[in-house]
Amino acid sequence: MPTLLIDGNSPPRPRSLWDAALVWTVGLLLVGTSAEGTRGQELPAPRIVPGPSRPANPATDAPTTPPNAPLAQGERTTLSGDDEPIDFDSSNLTTEQIEELEKEVLPNARAIVDPRARARALEKVGALLTYVGRYDEAYDALIEAGQAALRVDTSRERDLRLERIIRNLMALTAELLREAVPDLAPIPIAEDEETSKVDRLQIIDLILKIGEEASTLIKAMTSPIYRNEGRLLIAEELSNRAREMFSPLNLGPERRPDLADDLDALIERGDRIIQLAFDIALQTEWPLFRDNAKLEVVRNAARSERFTLAFELARAIAGPEARSEAYLALADVLARSRTQEAHADLATQAFSEAARAIASLPLGDVRNVLARALVDVLVAVGRFEDARAAVVLLDGDLYNIAQALGAVAESMGRRNLVKAAQEWIAEVENDRLRSYLERRLIEGVLSAINSSRGLNVEALGGMTP
Repeated sequence: MPTLLIDGNSPPRPRSLWDAALVWTVGLLLVGTSAEGTRGQELPAPRIVPGPSRPANPATDAPTTPPNAPLAQGERTTLSGDDEPIDFDSSNLTTEQIEELEKEVLPNARAIVDPRARARALEKVGALLTYVGRYDEAYDALIEAGQAALRVDTSRERDLRLERIIRNLMALTAELLREAVPDLAPIPIAEDEETSKVDRLQIIDLILKIGEEASTLIKAMTSPIYRNEGRLLIAEELSNRAREMFSPLNLGPERRPDLADDLDALIERGDRIIQLAFDIALQTEWPLFRDNAKLEVVRNAARSERFTLAFELARAIAGPEARSEAYLALADVLARSRTQEAHADLATQAFSEAARAIASLPLGDVRNVLARALVDVLVAVGRFEDARAAVVLLDGDLYNIAQALGAVAESMGRRNLVKAAQEWIAEVENDRLRSYLERRLIEGVLSAINSSRGLNVEALGGMTP
């Protein structure tokens, strides 16, 4: 019968049924793994007997260092049975050693035979090469990782690998754009300053190619969740690249003379990136993801000041809800842009199309939310007459109408348009609504005074809710 000892001392008496069960289980495991026990042999129940006690020996029992203590700086450790110490600290590698490792890591990853391991290794190598600025090799590694992932037999593992590869490809596009269009801030370059010449057009063409490759990889995904999320990601990232590229291009050759030679070609490629992002968004299967992707592309096209293209893309959206939101986003950017006077007619057309799309929706909460959003945007850009006209899109509930018209009245009061507001408020037939609008107009005036004088009118008791 084996004897169960705990640290060479007599074990304590079980204090509860739980303690007794635990001791029984431990004893059974020890008996089952001992040399005396064999498979199929009935083993006797373990019996706890007092073991001989011995005094502790600090020289042999106590460790010299705590078991989880970190190694001191420069300290080396050895594994049991090894004669040579193993150094786990890689921070002391020289620059030459690091460069040599970087040169070998891609061929070593390519030498892996198993598709799952090969895809994962090449994906990580591609991310590393992107980080260190070796973009051509990073592109090759990520594309080869995608090809290896396509050969993974498990659908879930294949989708996961493809999703990670696509994210790394989109990160590569961001780094490529910084290489193609450096100094995104509007910093003029002196005529006598020598700058490094990069083939910008070739880099932008590579960004377009990456977008097409990523779209192709998504088609091999089995899970609709991964497919829809992936297309939404690509559409957002590519349209973001276009917006980032147009930011310095819209400054003109006077403020960015370094881009003057390639300006027209870069604009043409930027439009192609936006169109590619929209085409990928159209391929999204789920309506919610598809509408969000298209809306994001239109919004980024408007922020890129490619207003005509953004208008055409918004018109191509089939759903009235998403189409109205796209028109609202476009009109909002148009009304606030630095070229708002030149595009005033286009902004009016965008607001009209948004109102027409909202009017095509059935009465209900969705229509009220979009109609109120249209009113708020019109109020924010100072189009008060259009905002009052858009109130008819609400479902006729007095509360919704009062809130919308109240926002118009208060904003006019803040902009010192009191007389103009009083004229249309006086024409309101409902006495309660007219009184409410007059109060909101006064609140707008008080808010303007508060902002101008730095006073807190509410703290002084001048305004009541």
